[in-house]
Amino acid sequence: MFLRMFFVMFLTLFSTRLLLKTLGFEGYGIYDLIFGVVVLFSILSGSMATTLQRFYNVSQGDPYKQSSIYSVSLQVFSIVGLLILIFGFTFSNNIVGCLNIPIYQTYDAVVFFRLCVANLVFMIFRLPFIALLISNEKMGVYASISVFDATIKFLGVMLLGILSLNISNLIIYGCILSFISLIVTLIYIMMCYFKLDMPKLRRKVPKLYYREIFSFSGWTLFGSSATVVSQQGLSITLNIFFGVLINAANAVAQQIYTAVYQFVSSFQTAYSPYLMRTYTQQDFEKLKQLIIFFSKFSVFLYLLLAVPLFAYADAILKIWLENVPDYAVSFTRLTLIIVLFEVLSAPLWLTVQASGNIKRYQVFISIILIMNLPIAYLCFMVWEQPILAFVAKIFTSVLAYIYRIYSVSCLGCLNIKKYTLGLVCKLFLLLLVMSPVVSIFMDYQNQSILDAVLSILVIISVFIIISFFILIEKSEYKKIYDIIFNFFGKVRK
Repeated sequence: MFLRMFFVMFLTLFSTRLLLKTLGFEGYGIYDLIFGVVVLFSILSGSMATTLQRFYNVSQGDPYKQSSIYSVSLQVFSIVGLLILIFGFTFSNNIVGCLNIPIYQTYDAVVFFRLCVANLVFMIFRLPFIALLISNEKMGVYASISVFDATIKFLGVMLLGILSLNISNLIIYGCILSFISLIVTLIYIMMCYFKLDMPKLRRKVPKLYYREIFSFSGWTLFGSSATVVSQQGLSITLNIFFGVLINAANAVAQQIYTAVYQFVSSFQTAYSPYLMRTYTQQDFEKLKQLIIFFSKFSVFLYLLLAVPLFAYADAILKIWLENVPDYAVSFTRLTLIIVLFEVLSAPLWLTVQASGNIKRYQVFISIILIMNLPIAYLCFMVWEQPILAFVAKIFTSVLAYIYRIYSVSCLGCLNIKKYTLGLVCKLFLLLLVMSPVVSIFMDYQNQSILDAVLSILVIISVFIIISFFILIEKSEYKKIYDIIFNFFGKVRK
């Protein structure tokens, strides 16, 4: 399982090196600016699938309800996909015209934008099927498709470097990605029909299901859209003030964000059905313990990758990319801090999703997340430092994390005092103890590859030892072993 996850992460990161070499800094900057929406949605699709998963979990054992939910979800996401397709194709010229893109690449950017819209529509249509796989705990199928997706995208990047056509590489790559997205969507659909006892499609469904799913999915889409606007709006703001070369540096940081977060989200996807079931059973005392434990486990896995990456960001990027865009190292380190709060937030927003009371939550969390855009814009007008965009993002990420803690405590599913003492304080102490270790290794970047690998192994070993003394309690050792063992079992199914 770990090898499979590292394999996907390796392909994702190595693809960036090949793509940067093929497209160049300018072309890669345009790619980040436009395709970033699709990249972000690929991460957010997990939360969207969780929305439907909640309905499937609640209705387990009732074939009529399952069929009604399945039928409505297909209709809802088909409508959403169609609206995005119409809007994207109609206003593609206007949207691209607002960006700071060289005139000689405007046509390529418009075509690439339309291909990205098609890609996004395919991803939206597959969500009901992803939700079915996860709710039925077919993690092996889900993981296998993820590996196939990463592998075929990597092969697509290699193909791009080989092809020699009288068409822009950006357009060719857009066609490749759209074709891959279509294939992966069809595989999700086929695997659902092969592996599951699929719910029946119904022409007539009670209006109650439409109302519930439209309301819940609508607010979840609203929140997910705010996340996309927050991140992609930042890319556009960077583009307006600093041009596509800064977008290339931002794209490198976002690729690392995608690779590392997907590694951790594999575990989060595995425990989400368990968290949902515990809430539906109204076992809030157990849920309080699970939130703290899953938060610890997720952050432990994340920091296992993030700490050495933070320490050796300069050396790793040079080995990885050869030619490193300006600001890429700083952007990467700040992005790793942002991801830390997102990893901590996952069990919290999953609990809010399980409750079904998401309207107020989505409104407030969306406002908080989008706040990074005006803050960054004002900072750029005064100081003209691109790094401030990420400082603004860290600030809003912390605010969002605090609000999520408050929201879950209002549901009666979290004891703030126990959460703070059991997780936040221990995590702070862990990072405090690790800081001198990281700072020492940050001073030794000009090492051979062998020395760098050995140093990274030392950092990881020290982190694991300190974590088991500070972050993780003895009573939780067996739980961690059980989760890993069970996850192995599910992935093999």
